[in-house]
Amino acid sequence: MLLVTVSTFYLAQQNRFAAAGAAAFLATLTRAQSVVLVVPLLIIVWRRFGARWWHDRRALSSVLAAPAAVVAYQVYLIAAGLPRADEAYRNLWKSVPTVPGYELWLAIQHVATGSPTIGRRLALVVFFVAAALTVLAFKRLPPEYGAYMLTMIILILTRHDQLGRPLLSFSRHALMLFPGLIALAATIR
Repeated sequence: MLLVTVSTFYLAQQNRFAAAGAAAFLATLTRAQSVVLVVPLLIIVWRRFGARWWHDRRALSSVLAAPAAVVAYQVYLIAAGLPRADEAYRNLWKSVPTVPGYELWLAIQHVATGSPTIGRRLALVVFFVAAALTVLAFKRLPPEYGAYMLTMIILILTRHDQLGRPLLSFSRHALMLFPGLIALAATIR
């Protein structure tokens, strides 16, 4: 997923929008969270083509590729008689949609009022590092990188674990926030 996500950025910046769209499609088939690639692709094509970007077929297809992958996967699940992704999240992983930030609030409450596990503390630290790196990405990199990080963090924060484990897997999901490491390296250099 990380390989095709990075490839999406690279190809779009090289004005190879059909290939960037294909990479975004593959990234989203790999992990549904990659649907947020629509945001940086939109920024890139807007900068390249201006307000009439949708008139260019390649630009339009690259922006719509990630959402098309989500739809294609849902169609596949239904056709195969498998549970839809939202059903799997709810029934198998005990995860439901929530307002972004609710999980963060719960994690802060756990740390402030009890004896949280090391995993919960780590997830909270990783969140604050990711937030700081997002600000750094907006300052040091083209806007599509910061926008990708911000939308990815918001998306990650929209899942509520019904078993009472706030920010579950945030540390693992933060690996997708590669622009933060690029911004950190640029700052250190």
